[in-house]
Amino acid sequence: MNPETPVKEIMTTKLVTVGPNTTMKEVQAIFSRNNIHHLPVVDESDAILGIISKEDLYKITHLLALNTSGPTYSEKM
Repeated sequence: MNPETPVKEIMTTKLVTVGPNTTMKEVQAIFSRNNIHHLPVVDESDAILGIISKEDLYKITHLLALNTSGPTYSEKM
């Protein structure tokens, strides 16, 4: 492939997108089902609002797991 090749020659044209109210669980399923790592987030007129990545999802679910890992106990001294 020539470095001067326009991106239109190699870009993905059949996009999988999600709306802003799509749940993290749904996004994870879409990533798995489609073997993709990024999803454009679009509004009702298909205007791009942003992008969610597998890494974004991993970070937030990891932080949520840390914050909801259950009660912590400390000894009284």
